[in-house]
Amino acid sequence: MALDRGELTLVSGPTGCGKSTFIYLLAGLYPEHIFGDLSGELRVGGMTAPAARREGFTFYVPQDPVNALAGYDVYTELAWRGSTREQIHDVADELGIEKLMNRYVMQLSGGEVQRVAIASAILSGAKVLMFDEPLANLDEEGRTDFISTIRRLKEAGLAVVVAEHKVRYFRGMVDQEIPLDGHGLTGTVTGYPPKIAHKEGDIVDGKSLISFKGLSYGYDSGLPVLRDIELDLKRGSVTGLVGPNGSGKSTLAKILIGLIRHRAVRLKGIEVGFSLQSPEAQFLMDDVISELLYSNGDRGRASALMDLFGLNDFSRQLPHALSRGQRVRVSVASAAMRNPDLLVLDEPTQGQDARGLYALARLLRDEASKGSAILIITQDMDFAGAVCDRILLMTRGIIAEMGDQNESL
Repeated sequence: MALDRGELTLVSGPTGCGKSTFIYLLAGLYPEHIFGDLSGELRVGGMTAPAARREGFTFYVPQDPVNALAGYDVYTELAWRGSTREQIHDVADELGIEKLMNRYVMQLSGGEVQRVAIASAILSGAKVLMFDEPLANLDEEGRTDFISTIRRLKEAGLAVVVAEHKVRYFRGMVDQEIPLDGHGLTGTVTGYPPKIAHKEGDIVDGKSLISFKGLSYGYDSGLPVLRDIELDLKRGSVTGLVGPNGSGKSTLAKILIGLIRHRAVRLKGIEVGFSLQSPEAQFLMDDVISELLYSNGDRGRASALMDLFGLNDFSRQLPHALSRGQRVRVSVASAAMRNPDLLVLDEPTQGQDARGLYALARLLRDEASKGSAILIITQDMDFAGAVCDRILLMTRGIIAEMGDQNESL
């Protein structure tokens, strides 16, 4: 295998098949930062992969890029790469982050952080750029911007490597594809989106579980993040929340699950299950099965969920050591273990192959049939359209029903 200048290499395959491991190798993270058995020879720019990384010849953007940023405000984050002010603003404008330049990185949404990390990679001066699932947290505009950026980088003679599930976005651009098969661990599921039909009796009673009007919220900066929100989540329903990066979706989720307290939302007597956008932030135990059993000791329930999400072979592994998509599955399964009245899932489709999406769709319909009120936040409109009873659009901290012509992006 060879990577040439001006070419895009796509690493594809099911969840857990080794895409991230392949990128780790190219990025020179083995054996200095990640331990494992390594054999064979890998040269990047005539150097070993670790040497190429140290020399700035390669640059890697991980699945969870906030861990790769220094935590400054966005302008400083980009400027310390050594680029000129003009270069910084040109790249920021190209990726739609000009308005974020004075914001601290830790105050950004997941999609906004992804854009900043991509900008950092472009400004790094590296000749080989590697991105691990860069589309996962980006909205549709962000994905379009990223694809345009990749075209420009190819024209400029850079070698680009992308590990991604959403391969359809790269049609006509890929010079080399490396498909990884997953060694048969994930099985095969065809058909997308994974439509799960309603069954008779699915909607238990349709009564409101949480309902409020006039909810507004802002962080210490004083800028309003949520503005006069009205929301009604009913038992037995699946509600999708979509919208651009930075529109306030994750902030609303944190209020609904009690991570941010707000007088408008009362959770007393309501069992809440949730999966965060960064699932590893909520892991407490040393292996997957213990993580599922932490909030509910029902081993039968845990076994059924692990089978549904293809986690049986990983039951004794450290959750943090799994792939991003597998970590999301563990987080969602752990949330479902609580038999929640309210289930809130923030970007549960990230890192998922067809089997993972089908399993998620099955879980959502099963939980709704038992009377849970479910809210999923996602950038995957196909998935939302397949599994949700209704879809809400959030823009600039305001919620509108999809199709409401009074609210535009």
